[in-house]
Amino acid sequence: MAQQELEVIEGMDVAEKKVAITPTREIWKRFRRHRMGMAGLIIVFLIVVVAMLAPFIAPYDPLEVKFEDSLKSPSLKHPFGTDLLGRDVLSRIIYGSRVSIQVGVIAVAISLIIGLILGLVAGFFGSWIDVIIMRLVDITYAFPFLLFAIAIMTILGPGFINVFIAIGIINWAWFARVVRGSVLSAREQEYVLAARALGASSTRIMFKHIMPNIVAPVIVGAALNSGYAILAEAALSFLGIGVQPPDPSWGLMLSDARSYISNAPWMTLYPGLAISITVLGFILLGNGIRDAIDPRLKI
Repeated sequence: MAQQELEVIEGMDVAEKKVAITPTREIWKRFRRHRMGMAGLIIVFLIVVVAMLAPFIAPYDPLEVKFEDSLKSPSLKHPFGTDLLGRDVLSRIIYGSRVSIQVGVIAVAISLIIGLILGLVAGFFGSWIDVIIMRLVDITYAFPFLLFAIAIMTILGPGFINVFIAIGIINWAWFARVVRGSVLSAREQEYVLAARALGASSTRIMFKHIMPNIVAPVIVGAALNSGYAILAEAALSFLGIGVQPPDPSWGLMLSDARSYISNAPWMTLYPGLAISITVLGFILLGNGIRDAIDPRLKI
């Protein structure tokens, strides 16, 4: 069969070969037709650019204190106004995007690695190994997300790095469950049975044959969970157990603004919009990728 497919491809012209050899081309076409997905991609791309270029585009030092500019309303000098200490809100939001993007990437990467490995092992080997791992998943799901995060942060202590660890530990169960379900289906496919017949080791079958074929739901989950991770970081920082002052964090900025909602509403408005837009961007991106990958959905 493989030889016949090669002969068919060899008889194609250059354009047809590109289409045949690059199946992601069709996925990209479908994604480009998904308006909400493209909107999410643009939002995430802009947030990442802002985070990378923060030192160059921020008009002021986000940590610079100027008591004479305390609680200044939005103006040409300070487009988003200033906070109680006279710090520029726009500059702090720009630098706060770095925290959010790092949480969206690093925390989700931790969850993905743990969940992917445990999900592969549970789905492939089954038996008592599957039972133990799935009971751990059930225990993780038994706790409310925020309360579980608060408990872990209480043990680890507040801090930038500990936020990554706490969110990563909590989110791994979602990836493990999704990966396990995909592996249960994939392990009975012909290519896996053929690899077994040829004497391939379990590790090779899992990582060489099965994992590349279950990557689609993992990518979608990573995009969606990035938004939830950013929201979790904002909540932890708002409660005072996440990123610590004076580091700029959108959740911490909202916490500082609680007492000034009536006379300085800009302190609450702009960090809240930043969180909402960023989380929405990741969710739209994840939904767009899901719809583009799934051939059963018409876009």
